[in-house]
Amino acid sequence: AINEALTKLKNTEVNINVLEEGVGEINENDVLRADSGNAVIIGFHTRVNVQAAKLAQVRGVTIQSYDIIYELVEDITRQVVDMLTPEVLRTDLGRVKILAIFRTEKDSMIVGGTVAEGKIRDGAEFEIKRGEEIFGKGLITALQQNKIKTREVLVGTEFGANVKTGIKIMVGDVLVIFEETVRKKTL
Repeated sequence: AINEALTKLKNTEVNINVLEEGVGEINENDVLRADSGNAVIIGFHTRVNVQAAKLAQVRGVTIQSYDIIYELVEDITRQVVDMLTPEVLRTDLGRVKILAIFRTEKDSMIVGGTVAEGKIRDGAEFEIKRGEEIFGKGLITALQQNKIKTREVLVGTEFGANVKTGIKIMVGDVLVIFEETVRKKTL
């Protein structure tokens, strides 16, 4: 039943390898095998002998014991999901055209421009586009409209922005404004 449940958890990103299976209490040999295979020991309705528990602690081998099968399956499922690479979702908010550079420092700039499409939002990320080529990325750290701090500036409006970037932005560049959210994958 446990092997069948583990088989259902297999996917292209995380592979579950069963090094050994058996019956009886968990002993020192089981701990040594798990240590050499960089594995976790899963016990179901079994005990861990005292010497094995001490050796596991010394070697840093994890022993997980269960008496209820659905708890075992839930824990292993959660561990597999935690190993999956999170999914990054990108939402394009808009495009702005840079009309002026007011200040340039080592890793930040103060720029002015107009919102050509969509909107620009404080805290959003951007790509620097010069012609058809993307030169780098940055982050909007402060945003102003008519010299008043704001969270968002909409299409057709001019703005001033404090941006953090290692790339020098130039007049005429287009900033593609976007937000990324990270979402855990599920099985």
